[in-house]
Amino acid sequence: MTTTKKTKAFIIIFSSIFISSFFIQRAILDNVDWDYIQGLLSSATVSGTVAALITPLLNDINNRNRGVLFLSIYIIFLVAVLFFSKGEKFTATNLNVGEVWITKESDGENFMLDFFGQDSLRLIFMPNQERIVRYSWKGEKLKIYDEEGNLLFDWNVKLDPKKLTILQGKDELIFYKK
Repeated sequence: MTTTKKTKAFIIIFSSIFISSFFIQRAILDNVDWDYIQGLLSSATVSGTVAALITPLLNDINNRNRGVLFLSIYIIFLVAVLFFSKGEKFTATNLNVGEVWITKESDGENFMLDFFGQDSLRLIFMPNQERIVRYSWKGEKLKIYDEEGNLLFDWNVKLDPKKLTILQGKDELIFYKK
């Protein structure tokens, strides 16, 4: 009977540590420019390892204080990293889905950027040519990928409330909010 109680307690403690650690790490890694699968695997690995190391300490009456100490330090570390990763270096832009930006070229060859999804962008070239691509925007970097995931453009971008500027060396391409 005591073995069953210890096993249930072990499972509950392990699961709680794993789940909380996993989701905090996912929140941290969502702000870093990593591949989704890479972030998922590293979160699962680290969370599983931490849960496997701390759970026996929390499950044993003699070592419970040490387990609480290690768990507290680990959670404080994760929350601190999450708090500080919200800085300008890692944050995504405050661009809203549904925003359309257009150039105003003197020769009339304007094109538009239509951000219609969380990671989808419609490039519209005049006259009536359009292409659907994926994008990743972190800080001042806008990366545009084709359907197969190949990098098409890697732009430095400056975003103002009414103006989006793409910088390539000394050249600038300015889009205005439609």
